[in-house]
Amino acid sequence: MTNQQKDKTNRESKKCHPSYGPSAYNSQHITPQDRPVPQGLLQSLRTKGQMFHFRRSTPIISTAAVSHNTPSQWVQIDDYITNQHGESGWDEQRLEQDSFSSWTQIYMILSAIGKVCCQFILPLVIVVFLTMPLYDDRTNLIQAMEALSTVLLYVFLPLALLWGQAELVERGYFTPWFLKAKKQFSLSRQTGMVTLYKGSGKPRFSHPFIEFDCILVSAPSPQGLMNYALYLVHRYNGYAQGIPLHSFMPSNQSVSEYQALWNMIQRYMDTSQPMPDILILEAARERDPITAQYDAEGKRNHPNNYWRSMTDETFTDIIQTIRQKQQQTPAMNTPIDIFK
Repeated sequence: MTNQQKDKTNRESKKCHPSYGPSAYNSQHITPQDRPVPQGLLQSLRTKGQMFHFRRSTPIISTAAVSHNTPSQWVQIDDYITNQHGESGWDEQRLEQDSFSSWTQIYMILSAIGKVCCQFILPLVIVVFLTMPLYDDRTNLIQAMEALSTVLLYVFLPLALLWGQAELVERGYFTPWFLKAKKQFSLSRQTGMVTLYKGSGKPRFSHPFIEFDCILVSAPSPQGLMNYALYLVHRYNGYAQGIPLHSFMPSNQSVSEYQALWNMIQRYMDTSQPMPDILILEAARERDPITAQYDAEGKRNHPNNYWRSMTDETFTDIIQTIRQKQQQTPAMNTPIDIFK
C-alpha cells in the first residue's frame, strides 16, 4: 500500500472518530499490515504457542479478570482515586498495569506478621509475663515488668510500626518510595499505542496495537497441570520482552478464559465499538464518545450505575451467571485478515 493510501485510510478513521488519535485501533478501518519474518521472541513463542487472531470483538468478557473487585471495593478505590486527584488504571483513555518491586512483597509479609503478632500473640505474652511471679519463685513483679518492657520495646514495637504503616498505606497515606507501583505496560484506547516500560518507568518500546500478535503460551507444571500465559508480541521486532496480558487475572485459567480476555482487550481498543460493559469501566463510559453514544441510544439495556449499585453478593451471582452463559458461546468471532 502506498503512503497516500495509508494517509487516506487514517483520514477516514479519524473522520469517523474525531476524538481519537490517527493511530487508534479501528476494526472497520485497518491499514493492511506487512507479513512478518519470524524472529526473536516471536519465533520462539510461535513454536510452542497458539496464535489468537484479530477479530471483530463480541460483548463476551473475561469473568476471571473482572471478578476480583466487587462494587463495595470499587467504591473505596474510586473514592481514593478522587481524593488523590489521580486516575484509574483502566479508564476511557488507557489500560495500565503496574508492577511492584520485591521489596513490596517482603514488606507485605512483615506487616502481616506484625498484625498477627500484635492482635493474637501480644495479649498472650502480656498475660504470661504478668503472671510469672505466680509460677516462678525466682521472679518478682518488678522483674517481670522489666522483662515485659524489653520484649515490647524490641519485638512488638517494631512489629506494631510495620502493621501501622501498612494500615496507613492502605488508606492512602504516606506510601514509602519503595512501595510505589511502577508502570509495567499500557494500552491506549485514545491513541492505539501499546507501551512496555522499563523498571525506571521510561518506555522500553511503543507501537500501534495492530502491530502486535497475541500468543497463548502453554507449559506443563511439575504436577502435570497445564499453565498458560498470554502475551502481546511485536510482529516486526525481535524484542526479548512481550506484554503479559495474563497478569490481569489469576493463573491456571481455561483456554476459553484467555480467549475471552483477548476478546475483551480488542473491544476496549476498538474505537468503532463501545468499551466492555464491566464494573471498572462503568464510570468512564460517559467520557468515551463512542460508548456514550451507544448508551444514549439505549443499546446497553442497563442503567448508568448498573454495576456500581449492586451488592457484592448480587455482583458475584451475576458474574457466575455470565460465566455459565458464556460457556455455551464461542469466545471469539471470525478472524480479520489484517495483512496485505
